Amino acid sequence: KIKAADSLNLWLHHLALNAAAPEGAARQSHWVAEDQDILLDAVENPEASLRGLLDLYWQGSRRLLPFFPKSALAYVERLRKDKGNDPDKALWAAQRIWEGDEQRAGSAEREDAYYQLAFGDTGPLDEEFTTLAITIFGPLFEAMDANRSPSSGNR
Repeated sequence: KIKAADSLNLWLHHLALNAAAPEGAARQSHWVAEDQDILLDAVENPEASLRGLLDLYWQGSRRLLPFFPKSALAYVERLRKDKGNDPDKALWAAQRIWEGDEQRAGSAEREDAYYQLAFGDTGPLDEEFTTLAITIFGPLFEAMDANRSPSSGNR
């Protein structure tokens, strides 16, 4: 299963490739993992997508943004699985990643020292968190869905 950091890295590199590729060059990215192949086709207006992500980066350098990659990825994955019909289930999925598993010590994303320093014991999975999760990971999933067919091996 692709990790949150890897999927974000893939998306950023794919956008950069699409923004910088000369006319006629291939602008497709292919991620191969043991359990999943991801194929991303050319992106319309990658500069605007990169600007949006850079804007969030700069906002995050001036104030705390409640963006936690693992929890955000879980939120968007569940939201898309339910076709957006059950945001409460999606938030519950994110909360499970944020809080961790009692059976596995250190599995909670909230245990990250930086998150602890920034957010303490508050519950930062709020409306801004869900908006950021959708803004950052949503376009990647849309690009992945564009190459998904019922008979393909892509998941």
